[in-house]
Amino acid sequence: MFVASETYGEVIKTRTFEDFCTEQDIRLWVCNKADPESKGPIENSVGFVKKNFFSARKVTCIDDVWRSLPGWLERKNQRIHRSTLRVPKAVYDSIERSAMRPLLPSVYETSPNTFRTYEIAAIPYVLYKSCRYSVPRDYAFKTVQFKVVSGKIHIYDDQLNYICSHNLSERKGSVNQLPEHRKQDSGDWIEIMERLRGKWNCYDFQHFINGVKKENPRHISKQLRAIEQFLDSENPDKSLVAQVMKECCQKYRYQFSQFKVVYSLAKAGRELTTDDCRAQVPSGSVSYTDLSVYAKAFQERTERKEAAAR
Repeated sequence: MFVASETYGEVIKTRTFEDFCTEQDIRLWVCNKADPESKGPIENSVGFVKKNFFSARKVTCIDDVWRSLPGWLERKNQRIHRSTLRVPKAVYDSIERSAMRPLLPSVYETSPNTFRTYEIAAIPYVLYKSCRYSVPRDYAFKTVQFKVVSGKIHIYDDQLNYICSHNLSERKGSVNQLPEHRKQDSGDWIEIMERLRGKWNCYDFQHFINGVKKENPRHISKQLRAIEQFLDSENPDKSLVAQVMKECCQKYRYQFSQFKVVYSLAKAGRELTTDDCRAQVPSGSVSYTDLSVYAKAFQERTERKEAAAR
């Protein structure tokens, strides 16, 4: 199906066929239905192939057509046409050939010769002209097919099912990755969260988990695992943990070190204050050197360079 509808002479093509016409720069001429004057020559051509070629042969597969059709076509085009009294091949060579345009490479072509085979290693990328183009991680250690058409590389699986497309890069050695192909979170933090929920669920639990996730997007698994191990070692009451999580949510304390501080204060019966929020960094003795020492060293170095230049 190439044409979806027609309204007052306006032809609405299907999406795929419209993309194909745009790609190949084709203007569409749609004949009216039940109009022999416009559709007759086309229908006669189709009927001639049906009655003259297919009716005289037993076709068991498409390979039978490909083998016998070129020879039959060559013979028929060498004979004089009964209506025009001219040889079709001579008319094509003298008049029609000059109006023909060369075929353009098409992304819709499914001939095996138009695809290139590539075996993907552990890193899910297709290498083409020293540039790498990403594919989903599920295709690691698999074989894919790709074709390059109109400045884009189109990648398919071994069954020619479409995977993705990239714009060709002009930078040699570049790595081109689509956003959806980036490494996703492992998801193991979800299992840790559910274990925590089963042990220490409370009114502010989900609020606290969301805060930990937002505060530590790269290390959420490590943070939750550290909180889980700490609570397992302390084995506190659920009411104390609920109080600690509520305090953490109110004071925006979503890191493990901060959680431990809030826990120790809540266990001692104290509330979190501003001084408790400050990081306690032990400071030792700081050595002090007068600037004259650096000035003297600089002067000596300069004199040595001048003496060497002489």
